[in-house]
Amino acid sequence: MRRNLIYLTLTGLLLTALGGCGSSNSAAPAFNAGGQHPAAWPSLHGAVYLERAEQCYECHGSDLKGGISKVSCFSASWNGLGCHANGPGGHPANWGNASVHAPHAKAMVTGTDGFPSCQKCHGQLFDGGAAKVSCYTCHGVSAPHAPKPWRGGTYTHTNTDPSNAVACALCHTAGVNLTPSLKLPSYATGAPGCFNSTLCHGAVGHPTGWSAGNQHGSAAIAAPSGTTGLSYCTTCHIDYRTGPGTSCFQCHTTAPHPATPWRGATASGTTHTKADQGNAPQCARCHLNNQRLTTPRTVPPGATPGCFNNTMCHGAITGHAFPYPGATHNTAAGVSPFTACIGCHSIGTAASPYPVAAGVKPDCRSCHTKAAPVGNPTNGCYSCHGVSGNSGRPVGSAFPDRAGMHSTHSAYSCSTCHGGGGTGTSGHGNSNRVKKNPTNVIVNLPAGITFTSNGSTTSGGGTCTGTCHEAHNRRTW
Repeated sequence: MRRNLIYLTLTGLLLTALGGCGSSNSAAPAFNAGGQHPAAWPSLHGAVYLERAEQCYECHGSDLKGGISKVSCFSASWNGLGCHANGPGGHPANWGNASVHAPHAKAMVTGTDGFPSCQKCHGQLFDGGAAKVSCYTCHGVSAPHAPKPWRGGTYTHTNTDPSNAVACALCHTAGVNLTPSLKLPSYATGAPGCFNSTLCHGAVGHPTGWSAGNQHGSAAIAAPSGTTGLSYCTTCHIDYRTGPGTSCFQCHTTAPHPATPWRGATASGTTHTKADQGNAPQCARCHLNNQRLTTPRTVPPGATPGCFNNTMCHGAITGHAFPYPGATHNTAAGVSPFTACIGCHSIGTAASPYPVAAGVKPDCRSCHTKAAPVGNPTNGCYSCHGVSGNSGRPVGSAFPDRAGMHSTHSAYSCSTCHGGGGTGTSGHGNSNRVKKNPTNVIVNLPAGITFTSNGSTTSGGGTCTGTCHEAHNRRTW
């Protein structure tokens, strides 16, 4: 009796196992009359496996190395057909190379692409799964993606299709950066999306008013950094047209910058003259060798883009002599609004820095501290000192427009005391990258006269000593 019971039990188990490989199991793949997969199976079984891998385990085993069918999925061949001799996963040769598997992992989620397709074999947490191969073996704690800088660098997340957000949320829900041991297969803030505030980015990934307030223009032309510069824009707007971000050309027909006059003033006040020179490699994508391309391209290897090295639009320095003495550039500038200057120089404010680094264009008011350049070459002195019609003789209370005793000495020309530092010389004003102050503008006093500054770099005060004043040998300026 006991023997018959054991026999019946074994028979039932065998029939169940065979049924798992036969057509009587509606959940299993179809077989031909010989009990084998159909001829077209090599091109079909990948999608079937990804849809429900467990149906393959019934015959080939949970490790896919044979099972009751005695046919390993990793055989070199089966019935003349090549199998997955390279190991689990059925991936092509060199799959371990990042340049091969990364584009598939970051692509739009389909049956065979996207991070969710990786999870079907490597587990929901990418720690092994049915394939028994953990993504952490190669990627370390940053799995399933490459180590940082994942936001920039070669293996950037910015060209990952947003449909992968459901997998990204395992570590980055609400902007967190979880470690492998803390990965959670749940989401606390709604359906994961790249730009809906569930992961890291808001509606567009930028602050409110990013476009309307021209915040993005100022940030784009600033010195390249982790949050500014044109190269920062390309982390999402890959070539200003493609990528997970919006195309810059939707607003800027001449993207990435505004329409002409980009060289001069624009309604937003954003001109290329304010752009930091560190952006030159991005400018070169359209303007290398003085071109005007409408589609950005990759800068050829070996090119060294720069604003003033003849690689794009400008030659060395700024197109004029250096130093550029006051009288010389005053004459060349012409009359207000000095279009010959503002093509490259911004007007700026009295707080504009000077001197600036060699090769960097200063603002006009870096030197013209009293007011923006005014008038014409015959009375332009009073943008620093004096008033119109008095030849620039100081009338104010602070250097370089401190009246002092200038009116008392009206019979003398400026060069009587200021000599080599006066109008028309390279020492005049700030035109030779030396910031002038009260102590270095008195350079050519008549014999027997000395001037002693009171030590202030702003007031211009001091005393004169010499025979000019007869009995009043010492005078406070």
